[in-house]
Amino acid sequence: MSGGGMAGGMGGGEGTGNGGAGEDEGERPGSRSRSGSSRVSPGGQGKDATALLKQDHQRVKRLFEQFERARESTQRLELFQALRNELQVHATLEEEIFYPDVERQRQPDLEEQVREAHQEHDEAKQLLARGEGLAGDSEELEEVVTSLREAVEHHVREEEGEMFPRAREVFSAAQLEQIGARLLARKKELVEQGIREMAEV
Repeated sequence: MSGGGMAGGMGGGEGTGNGGAGEDEGERPGSRSRSGSSRVSPGGQGKDATALLKQDHQRVKRLFEQFERARESTQRLELFQALRNELQVHATLEEEIFYPDVERQRQPDLEEQVREAHQEHDEAKQLLARGEGLAGDSEELEEVVTSLREAVEHHVREEEGEMFPRAREVFSAAQLEQIGARLLARKKELVEQGIREMAEV
């Protein structure tokens, strides 16, 4: 997610090897935890940072597609909450780990891409906040999710088309795998934290 918008076609044309749709077949985006709330998938293992982030993009893309097909108010609300959870965790991982590591490479083009990515993240967060508390069958929620999808798809296009290829140039394969391991560890923490918070509600 480069900044606020989380780029286009989340994972659009570039495959993620074992990490794309195939790995998540049994996961069912928007599946519910024992507490009854949508939860984030911890993701795969043993991948480099860009592959893991692209895997997140694919999951969010599927959630948008499911929301578009959903007709029941309850299902639409569940899918919106699943989108919110996935996007919040994804943005946190990028902002805490991936973007700072990219900025430390001191490449002007990458620094500019990170600045734009933060702006796009802010935009997505504002749209998610607008969607809170709306009825599942409301036109306003439909408008929020449509705007959110456009912002995210734009963000994904920029990350997968520009930032990630450049990251693979400035980082070694070993470095990308090390960053990926940190992303996975932090994601596990965030997911567990979210599950605890849902259980306390």
